[in-house]
Amino acid sequence: MPILNVQLNTSCYAQTALADFMQKATAVFAETLGAPIDRIRVYLHDVPPQHMLIGGKAPDAVGGDAPFFQFYLLAGRPPEHRDALLVAFTDLLVECLGVERSVIRGFCSHIDPNDWSVAGVPAGQKRAQEIAARAQSEQS
Repeated sequence: MPILNVQLNTSCYAQTALADFMQKATAVFAETLGAPIDRIRVYLHDVPPQHMLIGGKAPDAVGGDAPFFQFYLLAGRPPEHRDALLVAFTDLLVECLGVERSVIRGFCSHIDPNDWSVAGVPAGQKRAQEIAARAQSEQS
């Protein structure tokens, strides 16, 4: 379920740097949450400079881009996961894209498992099915 959305002006960065950021963000999600990589989604949303203001000013007037990220976690995750991911995604934007740390903004949204679906099945049900299957395999 983990999803990361990043809004930024992609034309400010080399495609290889963007790909590196996405790979590293996926790895951070997997490591921090203990989540299988096939469940993780990372999306970059291009925001052209004429469609953004930074502190009320055009990007070129303030030195470039100011990425904004949002990630989603199922409710019930420990606060340490949220905190680690807020830091890690900010660090990756600095490391991979050379963004000035002070202009990066981001937040975490917690989603009730019954408000999220995986292949049309509410995550709460899917979670219960996985727990039951795990318990059954441990008994075998």
